[in-house]
Amino acid sequence: MSTYRAALGARGEDIAARLLEAAGYTVMARNYHCRYGELDLVCRHDAAIVFCKPRPELSRLPHCDRL
Repeated sequence: MSTYRAALGARGEDIAARLLEAAGYTVMARNYHCRYGELDLVCRHDAAIVFCKPRPELSRLPHCDRL
């Protein structure tokens, strides 16, 4: 994965985490790895556990032709 893509992914996760926290979710884990793969964000909202995979909308980003 390119450095640009990794930075883009990290920024998307940061934004998603802030939005979820502002909506009342508690971020329990970020980039959780297990033998089945990776979960980007693991959150809790009341009694619900929420798994989140943030995906940036590349058509709205400048310079996306470099990906």
